[in-house]
Amino acid sequence: MKSSILALLKQHAFIVFVVLAVLISWLPWYTTGTGFLVFGPSIAGVIVIIMTSGKDGLRDMGQRALRWRVGFRWWAVALFFTGLILLFSIAINALLGYGFPSFAFLRQEWYLMPLVFLITIIGGPLGEEFGWRGFALPNLQRKWGPIVASIIIGIVWALWHLPLFFQPESIHAQIGLELLPVYVVGEITLSIIITWVYNKTGSSLLVGGIILHNADNFWATALLTNDTVTTVQSGVQSQLDKHIYDQDNAVIYLVQNEIINIWQEGPLKGTDPGRPPIWIAGDLLVVGVGDQTVLEVRNSQRDLLFSFATSFGASLPLRKFQSWDDHWIMDMNHFLIQDGEILNEKYGLEDAFFWRLINGKPFYFFRKGSRVGISYNGQFLSLQYDSIPYDWG
Repeated sequence: MKSSILALLKQHAFIVFVVLAVLISWLPWYTTGTGFLVFGPSIAGVIVIIMTSGKDGLRDMGQRALRWRVGFRWWAVALFFTGLILLFSIAINALLGYGFPSFAFLRQEWYLMPLVFLITIIGGPLGEEFGWRGFALPNLQRKWGPIVASIIIGIVWALWHLPLFFQPESIHAQIGLELLPVYVVGEITLSIIITWVYNKTGSSLLVGGIILHNADNFWATALLTNDTVTTVQSGVQSQLDKHIYDQDNAVIYLVQNEIINIWQEGPLKGTDPGRPPIWIAGDLLVVGVGDQTVLEVRNSQRDLLFSFATSFGASLPLRKFQSWDDHWIMDMNHFLIQDGEILNEKYGLEDAFFWRLINGKPFYFFRKGSRVGISYNGQFLSLQYDSIPYDWG
């Protein structure tokens, strides 16, 4: 009975996640008529991962949340991309004769920007991103690819905010229910951009999820409202510049279209790492260089299955790209990736190397601390590397 329930949960994990996220976040609203718990998605994401993947799933999410070595360029994109789009929208707004926003925070309290950015992470992305990108994106992307997964998340993400449209003190109430469709399109667009950065940073939940999400919230507040730390502390009502908000959604929609075009026109650009495609589960998989720092595995429909950020770029030593029994393996630079999962991170290995099939079962050496050991058919053997007689000749 327990196993059948668990199998059902795994089969419908995303639906379970959405229901839990809504039940938790909307609890104050449907019990008292006001309030909203922003931590609902993250709590729901952690619960579903525990139910479906256990400790391995939590470990994987934790590793993605701490993955900060993604290159300066992607940190810059995460921190400033949405802010630059907003500035462009503000310029359009001024050319159309609507003037400029007040820039109150930037004029009066610019020196507090780093502190406010860090504080706002707690009240927003930390409460959401372990759900949206920690659980939902990998879950949906494996089945539907990045674009469809982003659209699904964007719709759910937007409608999850629905109670805020009925709270007079919120920015969402100023947007108004009449612009809810525009808001949904805006969240879908942002979801696609976040997925793009998340995939390009080797599934970094930190940079592609938490930091980028927070930067979008931060720049929207800093550039489109009259908020300062002083006015927030004194309870002054935020005022949103709706003209710029509408234009920003239009501009970011155009940017999103360009990102989709890049995906669809052939995202595997750069030097061919020299490995032919492999045939697995009725489909072709190809490995290639997405840009100068990211190695990607995609199927024949060009859906992204795995990306790996590295400072080696196109010159990364890719020793093996092979399939067996509906699995695939990639052996490169002391890392082993099996079916999109980095075995080094999963098992805490410092090195994993010399992957082979022996009697149709996967075999490789690993180093963990001072120990050099052997893995065969998914099991770590008690044998040591130097205790085995062998002749590689």
